[in-house]
Amino acid sequence: MCLSLLDFLFLFFQSVIRGWLDMMKQCVEESTFATYRSTRKKRVVPYLRDKQCTLTDLKENPKYIQEYYQSELKQGLTANTVIHRHANIRKALLYAFQVGLIKSNPADRVERPKKEKFIASYYNNEESDTQAR
Repeated sequence: MCLSLLDFLFLFFQSVIRGWLDMMKQCVEESTFATYRSTRKKRVVPYLRDKQCTLTDLKENPKYIQEYYQSELKQGLTANTVIHRHANIRKALLYAFQVGLIKSNPADRVERPKKEKFIASYYNNEESDTQAR
């Protein structure tokens, strides 16, 4: 099987994310790791594959990361969820920087969504009485 250069570069990007995940497996709870792995497999990698985006593309054009965030928000994810994904993408690209694959972290050059304020709701007296019964 002969891979095109684009396929090779994309597989290289996937290996960077896998390397970061392998490192994180020792640092986080099993459930957290499972969420990281699932997000990579079901959301981040498919999106970038569809865009034919490689590590080199991300390095030269951080707009692909920004477009991914916008895509997730348009699909109904909350800004807080996208912020968590930003943190993980940033950490994976920091890993690529630390091992010398890129010279800077492109995730540092994009705007993350604004965190949504939590607005608490309270029971009124009648609702409180109903709950107490």
